[in-house]
Amino acid sequence: MHDALVVLGAGFRPDGGINPALRRRAVHAARIYHTGVAPLVLVTGGVNPPHAPSAEAEAMSVILSAWGVPDARILREPHARNTAENARLSAAVLLGRGARRVGVVTDPAHMPRALLAFRRAGVAPAPEPVPDAPDSVGTRIREAAAYAIYALRYDRALKLRF
Repeated sequence: MHDALVVLGAGFRPDGGINPALRRRAVHAARIYHTGVAPLVLVTGGVNPPHAPSAEAEAMSVILSAWGVPDARILREPHARNTAENARLSAAVLLGRGARRVGVVTDPAHMPRALLAFRRAGVAPAPEPVPDAPDSVGTRIREAAAYAIYALRYDRALKLRF
């Protein structure tokens, strides 16, 4: 059981249309929501130029509504521009509502980095990976490098605080 689901944005296509990854994540979150595992769904993602016609969070909230998630159960965080901001800004919203246990909805390759960011932001994340996300060697390499950068950044930040 989660206090909330958090759905991470995935950008827009070059023509401004919905990115398939963004749609997959929102639809997966709606399916999970309907199982009763969480009472709230927080969508996170801002406006990332040059192709963004709106905040990613807004686009995902429209998809969630179309899949029957009540608007009163959808929280929006429309400012994050990357995974670290997704975690930090979402945690501020969630912890303010007393929600600490969160199901993180993203692609499997992105999950380790997302979980690291959410743990560092002060919430207790659990993976809710999108089952039909495509997988490629290039994506795995990119995410492994990004994870290493995040781990170093967080380690350095922790050392500086003590």
